[in-house]
Amino acid sequence: NVVLVIQAEQIKLAHQFWISYPPPGAGSSTSSKDKEKQQQAEEEKRTTTKEQRQLDYDAAIKEHHRSQREQWEIRQLDNDLLHQRHSEREREREEKELAEQQLLHADERDDFNLQL
Repeated sequence: NVVLVIQAEQIKLAHQFWISYPPPGAGSSTSSKDKEKQQQAEEEKRTTTKEQRQLDYDAAIKEHHRSQREQWEIRQLDNDLLHQRHSEREREREEKELAEQQLLHADERDDFNLQL
């Protein structure tokens, strides 16, 4: 009887010790394989996130360069149009001066012919 009581006490102490100081991994709901899979999944997620950030950055740089090139082309077209308009105005001014000179010469000829 006494032996049973001592064994019961030892079992009770062993149980209390087990609860207080469980061995590593004891009582956890995930096994080491599950933890390993979880860590791999987290690492893949971090890698994917990093790769996605790099892809997003590369896309943003490409878009920026495309936008810059487009703006440059627009400025070039604007400059070309300004030069074209300036040339047209200059040509119109020269044509107008020439027409005025021809008209003036025609008037002078008419005056000269009238004097004869």
